Amino acid sequence: MAWLIACAPTTSNDMSAAIRSRPHADSRPRLHGNCLIGGYPTCSFRASRHTEKFSLVSNKVVALPAKRRQAKKLRRQHTGRVFILYTFPLIILMAGIYFGPQTVTYWRLRLAVLRPSDTPPKGWSSVPKPLAQSAASASEGTVLSYYGHRFEVPWKDRDREWDEGRWIRVSFKTGQTIIFINPAFQRNPISAQVARDEAFVPSIRESKYQQYKAVISTTPSQWSPFRSRKGFARVRLLLEIKGLLFEHNEVVPDIFSFETKSYRGFEISGLSHDWQDVMLNLFDLTDHWFQISILGDARSGVRITQSEINRVIQSFGPAP
Repeated sequence: MAWLIACAPTTSNDMSAAIRSRPHADSRPRLHGNCLIGGYPTCSFRASRHTEKFSLVSNKVVALPAKRRQAKKLRRQHTGRVFILYTFPLIILMAGIYFGPQTVTYWRLRLAVLRPSDTPPKGWSSVPKPLAQSAASASEGTVLSYYGHRFEVPWKDRDREWDEGRWIRVSFKTGQTIIFINPAFQRNPISAQVARDEAFVPSIRESKYQQYKAVISTTPSQWSPFRSRKGFARVRLLLEIKGLLFEHNEVVPDIFSFETKSYRGFEISGLSHDWQDVMLNLFDLTDHWFQISILGDARSGVRITQSEINRVIQSFGPAP
């Protein structure tokens, strides 16, 4: 490091004395003289840290180390600006390549997906919640047994019975109707071809329960162009399947989850809107899927209660 010291008028003897002086112990030179030309101060001495040589430079103090630091700072700022100038457009380009195609798809279909919840398919935005009421009806009823399984209903006096092979339909004189789908014809909630898509995790591919849960738990708000490509494709497929399941709903249904000793499943119910249509989806421990529909008729005054639905859920099991 060097120091630049401004000069003041003095004599040549003083200047000589300063040049002959030795540095102190801290190696910093001490200056005891100044230069004079024509009787006027015109110069300064530049002293090296480890030497006593001096040169005339100017009549102003110049801090060379400060200039070097300023130059380094300017170089760093320039490098940072260049980095930002080239990196930011590159990031935008990569994001456009990755999210561009699905953003176009989202923009094209957004009006069809992000529709009000009370427009068809009604129930797109509904998600499962635990069934809070567990009390079952204790009314005298009837035991129904079909396709190797049995369950109880709190109504008596059957009116008619239809066996279509793929399902059984039983109506009661009190106005209620039961439809039990033959489990042998029950397909997977997600077709095998769709489930093989890499967008689905193995548990969804292998489990009917997980497939059905994934379908009814998906909502339009989960579909975003900024998801990963797999996530974007998965949500779109699940929404399409859910739309097919709910396309004939007259109201926005409630979805309840339940679990018994041997079964777990979901209840899709319109009772809170006075729509007397309830569908039960039960899955046993070996992942067999059972579907029962329970129907009433509000126009005729035939209404179903949750306790009557619970009677069916809690009594369902293999036939003896």
